Amino acid sequence: MPLDNAVLDWQVVGHSTGENGERQIDVVVVAARRDLLGGLMDAVNRAGLRPVGIDLSAFAMVRALAGESYEPVDPGDYVDAPAPADDAGEAGMGGQAQSEGATGEVAAADHAPARLFCNLGDLTNLAVARGDRCLFTRISPFGVEGIAQKLAERRELTLEHAREWLVHVGLDRPLGEIDGDAGTIAAARESLAEGATRLVDELRLSLEYYATQEGAVPVESVVACGPGTTIPGLTQRLQRDLGQRFGIGRPHALAHLDGPTAARLTMSFGLALEE
Repeated sequence: MPLDNAVLDWQVVGHSTGENGERQIDVVVVAARRDLLGGLMDAVNRAGLRPVGIDLSAFAMVRALAGESYEPVDPGDYVDAPAPADDAGEAGMGGQAQSEGATGEVAAADHAPARLFCNLGDLTNLAVARGDRCLFTRISPFGVEGIAQKLAERRELTLEHAREWLVHVGLDRPLGEIDGDAGTIAAARESLAEGATRLVDELRLSLEYYATQEGAVPVESVVACGPGTTIPGLTQRLQRDLGQRFGIGRPHALAHLDGPTAARLTMSFGLALEE
């Protein structure tokens, strides 16, 4: 976007040493279109509110999940999954949140593993982070809502019913074991399979683009959250086709809620957290 139409912000996220021993600073820069922010700010001001900042959904996702332990995805739960080749999914995936010590100095995250956080919702929000430090973000316009829309069009369903059918059919059982209209079941499975393929392509594209950045830290695993994680077999399919170890992220503070509600509110919970 043209610089004169951009609003910029930045934050130091770490330090590193260059090839010649010089000290370097790692900085994340955020840019947003001024006209888009202008409309949002105008609406907030006209509502009588005083905005003190504008947050990014990807940052909220990292805040909500960086300090959590993640439930590993069992590859055996996917209906077409081969037997696991190793024990990578047997142990829980520990969080890497950075804590503040007695001296007031925040522990360094330079040696924390990098993870791809992925919210499977209306859109697909992606963020690569080390601990609670976001290094890279991207938004894909395609998400589980697009899959539901495709099914709704094929079977002349409402979006609400299409979403329910996706969860009911999933990707983890043979079609013959699923109760309901055979045509709708087949259409739901086909829509899910096509959507999963597109999601894998989006995730792979994002990881490849991130890897081209100077000093990119290899991503060791993927943490999935959002409504898409409630569709049986979907994360297993993504794990298998992407070739990355997956875990399901749920904020501990939402543990008293049922799974679908906690999944839906994960991003909102992160937005409500202060830095």
